[in-house]
Amino acid sequence: MSKKIIVIKVIAFLLLFALLFMGLTQVLKRKELSPPWGMTTKIVGFGNEPVNTMDMMFFGSSHAFCTFDPLVVKEQSGIDSYTYATQQQPLWITYHYMIEALKTQSPKVMVLEIYGAKYNEEFSEEVINRSAFESLKPSKNRTDLLNASVPKGEHFTYYVPFIKYHSRWDQLTPNDFDTGYYFGTDVEKGYVRLEKTTVGEPKDLSNVTQATPLFEKTEEYLYKIIELAEENDIELILMGAPCNADEELKMIFNSVEQIAEKENLLFMDYNMMYEEVKINPDIHFYDGGHLNYEGAQLVTAHFTNYLTELGILEDLVS
Repeated sequence: MSKKIIVIKVIAFLLLFALLFMGLTQVLKRKELSPPWGMTTKIVGFGNEPVNTMDMMFFGSSHAFCTFDPLVVKEQSGIDSYTYATQQQPLWITYHYMIEALKTQSPKVMVLEIYGAKYNEEFSEEVINRSAFESLKPSKNRTDLLNASVPKGEHFTYYVPFIKYHSRWDQLTPNDFDTGYYFGTDVEKGYVRLEKTTVGEPKDLSNVTQATPLFEKTEEYLYKIIELAEENDIELILMGAPCNADEELKMIFNSVEQIAEKENLLFMDYNMMYEEVKINPDIHFYDGGHLNYEGAQLVTAHFTNYLTELGILEDLVS
């Protein structure tokens, strides 16, 4: 047998092994495909949306994807939007999600839900980082996200997730073998519809005027987000979702508000607007801090109408 044939066979074997290894890894990887959460479907599905069709984008943590319903935005204003968020996102992950979104979309408005401004540690928990990292396609931006989010000595298992998930054999479900989400889109456009109702416990924050300085890394990435919006000629809006905030969180929001005023950005804290929006803590919360479906409808409609009154959405209507 000639050396050329041997080389060809070796290459063919390695390619086949690589394909099988990648397929097996994809089956074993943790995925969130089932409603209402389905974060894998929502993040991967965004990449399958038609290019340059989203005029407005919502970013942030779970408080973003439980608050902003793009279907309500469409009904109220005719504008296409998407909520591109994952759980407990610190602002460095949000920043890289904005960069990812701008690869395929050219929104005129980006809304940053600011709950992530509260995080004050250099790195988040592994499950948070993996949820954000593993649904993105390989790219320089995904690498940059990993560098910002995970200590360097822990990167390897993110690039070779088989090491992390090889023992999931006994946890596999039919969903793990379903590859349809690779090619589909999310009918909710990133919104997470929560139907359960839990009584919320809002606090009187009207006298909380102190501002707690942001964690250094958090403030750094807030300014990076502001700069990114400016560079792309995008209107950036900072918004605190209704979450029954306590005094500690309100002081963080006050610090963000000061930065917004300094940078001439619109800032809205819906924790101070329950009466105006007609948010009823007895019926509009899924749990202690996240809106249910009825609550999200109220807030999204109010937010959309408010931006319309300000003229911010006027040029976006096709």
